[in-house]
Amino acid sequence: EEMKDRFGKLPLCTESLLKISYIRAMMSEIGVSVLKEDQGNVILNFVDPSLEKMMAAVSEFEGVAYLNAGRILSLTLNVLQFKQSEKLDKIIEFAEFFLTL
Repeated sequence: EEMKDRFGKLPLCTESLLKISYIRAMMSEIGVSVLKEDQGNVILNFVDPSLEKMMAAVSEFEGVAYLNAGRILSLTLNVLQFKQSEKLDKIIEFAEFFLTL
């Protein structure tokens, strides 16, 4: 908001870059060791995964968050269903929710 007040409306690429930086900081805060994109999905690997927290997130983000119980316990966020402009916002919403658990 402060940047908007000072410089006016931010270019989309600048806004996206700020959101990506925020997402990286939030993911580090919630214990994500690997954040990667795979065919339009976002895969989250955790340093010390908590099945209880993961299940709460899957429940809260039904249809978006899925538990991967393969070799490595991880979560997938299906963001393909959202418009390009909404994808980063949905990832931020997820990270902020997960931080409250």
